[in-house]
Amino acid sequence: MERPLGWVSLGRAYVNLHGGAPEVCRRSRTFRSHVQQQNVQVVSALCREAFSEDADVEPAVHEDIESRTPEMSASSSAFSFAVDKSPQVDEIMTAGGSSGEGEDEGPSGEEISSEGEGDDVGDVAKDLGDVVNGEDQKQDIMVVAERIRQEGKTYQEQGKLVLAKELYRKAVELAPKLGKGWQNLARVERRIGGSAEDSLAIIKEALTHDPQNSYLWLTCGVLEQERGNKTQAREMFRKGLEYDRTQVAVYVSWARFESMEGNYDLARKLYMEGTKHDPMCERLYHSWAIMEARVGNAQRAEELFKQGLEVDPKNTYLWHGLGRIAVEQNKPEKARYCFEKALNENPDNAVVLYSLAYMELYRAKDYDAARRLFDRALEIDPTSTKVLVLYSKLEMHEENFAEAAALAEQAIEASPTDSAAIIQLAVVESFRENHSYARQLFKRAIDLHPRNMDAYYRWGTMEWRAGNRELANKLLQKCRTSTYNYEQYIDF
Repeated sequence: MERPLGWVSLGRAYVNLHGGAPEVCRRSRTFRSHVQQQNVQVVSALCREAFSEDADVEPAVHEDIESRTPEMSASSSAFSFAVDKSPQVDEIMTAGGSSGEGEDEGPSGEEISSEGEGDDVGDVAKDLGDVVNGEDQKQDIMVVAERIRQEGKTYQEQGKLVLAKELYRKAVELAPKLGKGWQNLARVERRIGGSAEDSLAIIKEALTHDPQNSYLWLTCGVLEQERGNKTQAREMFRKGLEYDRTQVAVYVSWARFESMEGNYDLARKLYMEGTKHDPMCERLYHSWAIMEARVGNAQRAEELFKQGLEVDPKNTYLWHGLGRIAVEQNKPEKARYCFEKALNENPDNAVVLYSLAYMELYRAKDYDAARRLFDRALEIDPTSTKVLVLYSKLEMHEENFAEAAALAEQAIEASPTDSAAIIQLAVVESFRENHSYARQLFKRAIDLHPRNMDAYYRWGTMEWRAGNRELANKLLQKCRTSTYNYEQYIDF
């Protein structure tokens, strides 16, 4: 795929290449002026003219992009986003689309700083033989904003989160109704260390521009849920359906929330209502099936996974879910078939590889096959704590305690607050008779989750084996009042 070409500092590249010639400097100021005024068609024409006159400009702009840092992006007064020479949008959606975006009503009123003053629109249009039409410009602004957002996604995938954030912010400044841009901005805010409150503030800002966007209300509901504000979360979901009762994503998220609260009948009603609006939504069947599996309704879960596969026979996650049901039913051959179908569609899915390894370990008892799958999963995601912990359990079972400890330590390094990883290392150390260190680890896990049944049970078992029966009884007694279960049904 062709790398998006940056319009980041075309004017500066022009000046650098031509030694600051007066004509070039004038064009540079003109370019920046029209960036400031967001005259997209004029900017496009200037770029096309530049590339046609001097082929060295294009690589110079590329070089300029490569040399930029997130800090420069945040402070530069140049045009701080990137688009293709001929923008083509893959995912521009209007209100009601999956992006949650509405139709753009024009650029934001916030100005972008610029040095110098350029010619007005009429003069440049005359020079270029291009007349700017207001409605066409409005449409082009949405196109450009979407390309900025796509560029932000590219940087986010590369781990350049600060730069991605700047690009998302620029996209929504240019097109305030770009729903996906606001959602991307809220998500990346969390990834760079922001709180749920920070992300919620971003979405509420978005709602001031597009108060009838059901997807933005949905996002508010999820964030309020994360903050523990259950009443507000329900109100946000209700708002989303008030503005668009056909949005299945709202039904799914609200139903998932109610299922987590134990309101299974209400969750089922929401899922059922969602199917009325879109009976071909495989995501809905997947989410509903997971809920039924978690409450022990394996048969119903299997039916729902199969319904989803009727809609999309190649869906990796539905095949994976069906395989998990087969694992719970102790049907290893059926489980292996389902997992292999999932891997045929997505060979590098670490979650499916984990589940297949789990099945080989606990159902088929094929430890060599499990090791191969663990190694393959870790090649894809070396920081997967679930894979590392389960791999550690296999090595502990085979009495390879040093290797088991190393894997558990690697899991803790990847996720220092993962109680499953901490408990696993404690168990390994208990078998190595490093009881003092094991006690520290068990206490650390309980400090993280004071009602962690597994921590009390494993600690009590260690003390019983060590002959500390009184302490063991006290710890095991705690299991009866501890309800925290860290091994929930696997996330699909």
